[in-house]
Amino acid sequence: MSHAQKSIETKPVFVVYFFENAQNLLKEVFKVAQKPYRFVASADDVKDDKHILIFSAKEFIYHSAKLKNLFVSKELELFFC
Repeated sequence: MSHAQKSIETKPVFVVYFFENAQNLLKEVFKVAQKPYRFVASADDVKDDKHILIFSAKEFIYHSAKLKNLFVSKELELFFC
């Protein structure tokens, strides 16, 4: 996750997790790293800001159309966990 933490300085970063137990692990990793992060639970959480956006796979699929519109002209980093 150190690559995600460095990338947030220059571009949007998304992390997508597939298993519920990964959510707790990601909370701990980003809390220790002291980087701003947000778990996406609603459309309001999907903003172009300096937070690492963390999605469950279900939420990522659900918000994919909005993500495409918001970030169409931007380079971003996408990590799968």
